[in-house]
Amino acid sequence: MNTNTAEVIKILDTDNDRTIKEMVDKSYTRCRLTGTFIDDFYDAFVATSPKIAERFRKTDWETQKRMLDHGIRHLILFFHEPSPVTAEKMIQLGESHSRNRLNIEPELYDFWVSALLSTVAESDPKFNPELEKAWRTVVERGISVMKSMHDE
Repeated sequence: MNTNTAEVIKILDTDNDRTIKEMVDKSYTRCRLTGTFIDDFYDAFVATSPKIAERFRKTDWETQKRMLDHGIRHLILFFHEPSPVTAEKMIQLGESHSRNRLNIEPELYDFWVSALLSTVAESDPKFNPELEKAWRTVVERGISVMKSMHDE
């Protein structure tokens, strides 16, 4: 499958929901205010699997932390604004994680989502089942694009 920007936008433009985006955006702001959210996420994520821990063994953590913050912001924007710019960014993220580059196997994204949601739950004092569902909706949309890019 050759994923292009127009295909991604067409898929995503069907159920854009401002309320969900606002909930997640505000939640991410509260998470970041802890000052340890990104570190807490990586502690949780790396602990989920020896395979993941090995992939991060030689990581430049300062760069990686900036990239994670940037990536989460793009997931939120991508959910809310399926434009050529946000779709192209998700495609680029998918390509960078594809088999030919970082080779992040699609099943590893489930660990990432799980670690993210557990870290949000610990970091956001307003976390509740509705907010968890909103986060999952936002994140899964972008992750589905990234997974689809694995074999390209």
